[in-house]
Amino acid sequence: MEALDRYLQAVEFWLPGAGGKDIVAELSEDIRAELDDRAATLGRALSDDEVREVLARRGHPLVVAERFLPPRHLIGPTLFPLYRMVLRGALLFCLLPLLMAWLGPLAFDPAARAAADGLRHLEGIWLTAVYAFAFVTVAFALLERFGASPRLLASWDPTRLPAPGDPSHISRAASVLELAVYVAAGLFFVAVVRSRVGFELGTLHVTLAPAWPAFAWAFGLASLAGVLLAGANLYRPVWTAPKALARLVVDGLGFALCVLVCRARPLAGISAPGLPPERAAELVAGVNRVAAGLVPGVIAVGCVVALFSAYRIVRLLRKERAAA
Repeated sequence: MEALDRYLQAVEFWLPGAGGKDIVAELSEDIRAELDDRAATLGRALSDDEVREVLARRGHPLVVAERFLPPRHLIGPTLFPLYRMVLRGALLFCLLPLLMAWLGPLAFDPAARAAADGLRHLEGIWLTAVYAFAFVTVAFALLERFGASPRLLASWDPTRLPAPGDPSHISRAASVLELAVYVAAGLFFVAVVRSRVGFELGTLHVTLAPAWPAFAWAFGLASLAGVLLAGANLYRPVWTAPKALARLVVDGLGFALCVLVCRARPLAGISAPGLPPERAAELVAGVNRVAAGLVPGVIAVGCVVALFSAYRIVRLLRKERAAA
C-alpha cells in the first residue's frame, strides 16, 4: 500500500529521535489492523480511494505525530500570568516616555510639527516595542525551559502575603523605587545648584533661567522630604493618616514646583560650535513653548495623584474609626 507507506514516512518525519521508529511501527500495526477489519467486512480488498479515506480520518501526519509527543509550551500556564503582567509593565515603561517625547513637541510647537519626521519616530517606537516583547518573552521562555517555575513557587510563606483589601499596606518594592527616584532627583537638583545656571552636554552649553537656583533648592527640599517618607515606609510598611497626609503634601509640592518651572521659561540659552545664534534662539523658544504646553498635563496628573492620596486618607480615617 503505497499511500500507507507515504503516510507513515510523513508521520516519522515529525517525530524526533530514535523513538520515532517504534511509534511508527506501532501506528503501522494499528492502521493495518483497521484496514484488514474493513476489508473483511466488505469481503474484498480495499481500493486506493478507500485506503486514502481511512488515512484521512486519522488526520494530517503532523497532527498524528503531535499526539505522541509530550505537551510543550513556550511559556507554560504557571508562568503565563506573571509573564503577561511583566510584559504589560515593560511595554508601558518603554513606550510611554517615547510617546510623550514624540507627541509633546508635535502638540505644542509648530516648528517641530513642520520639521518632524513622524515615520522615523514611529519606527523607533515600534522597534522599542518589538525589543521589549522579545526580551521579556525570551527571558520567560528560558525560565520555562530550565524548569525555574517550580523552584520560584516552592519557597513562599503565607504570612508574607498582603492582607486582602488592607488600605494600610505599603509595598516595600514601591518604597524602594520611590527612594531611588527621590535620591536621583535630589542629586540632579544639587548638581543644578552647583552649576549655577548652566551645564555642558558634550560640546553643547545650556544656560538655564536665572530663577533655576531657587527652584533647585525647593526641589531639593521636596526630594529630601520624599526620601525621608520613603525611608519611613520602607522601615514600617504601614500607612497611617499622618504619613498619608505627608505624602499628599510632598506630591502636591512637587507638582506645584513642576508647574512653576514650566511656566517660568526654564531655558535661557543654548550655544555650540557651528550653531548659528538665530537657530539657537529658535531652539530655546521651542523648548520653552513645549514646557509651557506641558502645564495642563502636569496639573491633570497632579490632580489625579492628589485625589488618590485624599481617598487613601479617607479610607485610613474610616479604618481608625471602625477600630475605635
